[in-house]
Amino acid sequence: VSEIEIYNTFTPDGDGINDNWGVPEIRYYTGARVQVFERSGKRLFYTEDPDQRWDGIFEGKEMPVGSYYWTLEVRETGEVRKGILNLLRK
Repeated sequence: VSEIEIYNTFTPDGDGINDNWGVPEIRYYTGARVQVFERSGKRLFYTEDPDQRWDGIFEGKEMPVGSYYWTLEVRETGEVRKGILNLLRK
């Protein structure tokens, strides 16, 4: 799990380039889940589906430019990774 490349920035501005964020490599693990949180700890995104990606929207609203944090948990191995995700808009 420590070898999975996880990008730290995305730009959901509708230009078709880098408009969403996810971790498709979780498809190779059993029970993997990805979550994104805002600073207050409120969860904005959750998935166990490697093809589901976050588009920077929560409850129908675009989230503001800023830093969010993510977690990757793999029940199969008990591993947990955490990091920062930057959301940028033009």
